[in-house]
Amino acid sequence: MGALLLLMGIGQAALAQGAKRWVYLGQTTVNGQRDYDRIGIGRNEGRFQSIQLRVSGAPVEFQRVIVNYANGTSEELEFRDRIPAGGQTRAIDLRGGERAISNVEFRFSKANWSRRALPKVSLYGLDIVRRPVPWSYLGQATVSGSRDHDRIGIGRNEGRFQSIQLRVAGAPVEFHRVVVNYANGTHDEVEVRDRISAGGQTRAIDLRGGDRVISSVDFFYGKGSWRTGAQPRVSLYGR
Repeated sequence: MGALLLLMGIGQAALAQGAKRWVYLGQTTVNGQRDYDRIGIGRNEGRFQSIQLRVSGAPVEFQRVIVNYANGTSEELEFRDRIPAGGQTRAIDLRGGERAISNVEFRFSKANWSRRALPKVSLYGLDIVRRPVPWSYLGQATVSGSRDHDRIGIGRNEGRFQSIQLRVAGAPVEFHRVVVNYANGTHDEVEVRDRISAGGQTRAIDLRGGDRVISSVDFFYGKGSWRTGAQPRVSLYGR
């Protein structure tokens, strides 16, 4: 019973941190005419914490690996290892953080491979499948209709979020744009032209603020003929 509870606890912790999986990214055939090759990565699948090279057909003696990021920077890793056919390199941890990978180059020692048995090198990336982060309630404003915008302030200790969402109650609101104001004096303006009915919500609005703290959010809307007592209420959520 104790062992079962321990396993359950480990499983729950793993789910909280996110499940890890190796994702196939591409392959190239080593022809021996040069001492390096490159595997490109699709734009939508470029962020990984580790990579791995897998070999088939014939052995390859790797010398080093160069990871090229989408922002123009690169990371060079010394990697001297002979990988047999059917084998794979160790997991190569990256220091790129949130930088997207555009391609990976690997350099190797030339060998007398048969044309019928050239090595193939496949690239895999270690992805973390994270659990969805719950939305946190941040504040609310009642739309009076006397002006075309309102503001919701956010507490100093809870201002860092990657996305926000506006939820509507009482009556519909036709949103035009949203302005996110950061504590350092900068702001992001997002076009949001959408009529949200009572009980509805906007899409998740992704922020470009990075680690900047949000101080308030302004939302602009089209005026409506709301009757007193049935005015819309707009709630702000973040995650």
